Amino acid sequence: MASILFRGFMVIAVMFAVVLAWLYWGMSGPRISELFITEGFLKLPLPLAPPIESLPTGDNVMEKAGQWGDGFGALNALFAGLAFTGALAALFMQGHAADKQNKDYHRQRFESSYFELLALLRETRREVRFRYSLPYRKANKIATSSERSKVQTEAAAFRTAMYELRYLVRTRTTATRRTQAQLEKLYRLGIHARFESTFGP
Repeated sequence: MASILFRGFMVIAVMFAVVLAWLYWGMSGPRISELFITEGFLKLPLPLAPPIESLPTGDNVMEKAGQWGDGFGALNALFAGLAFTGALAALFMQGHAADKQNKDYHRQRFESSYFELLALLRETRREVRFRYSLPYRKANKIATSSERSKVQTEAAAFRTAMYELRYLVRTRTTATRRTQAQLEKLYRLGIHARFESTFGP
């Protein structure tokens, strides 16, 4: 990014210097013409050149002025080329800036969606509820008044569901017959169906 800014600054600085040189050349034209078409111009410093109204008239004056004006043709072509180059550079920098802005926009949208989904996940996790089934409580001798027999929430609910599922796998299947379909059915009927409102999301 810093190199692009530096290059842009250099292009602007060069164009500014060229424009200043062209303006100075154009403003100095009458004085230089005066020095060429008057006698003794080599003896006079530039600020002491006579005013243009006091210059002699005639073909010689017009010829010198015409030559002076013709000198601007090449400069006009040069400045037209420089202007075209500057326009291309401006278009390139504008396209680069638009591309960077587009990437930043997509990254911001992704980050916004990601954090919204993360907040939704945390909110959904806080709403999860689960309680041991009656057969599990009887098998593990969990009293009704104990803390373990109550409805668990958040991370504790997932832990409770895991213990319940482990109990169902151990008691309703054998080590040689544990297929994926059986495990899915145990989870669906023993865990998910009992607390579908909170486990569903």
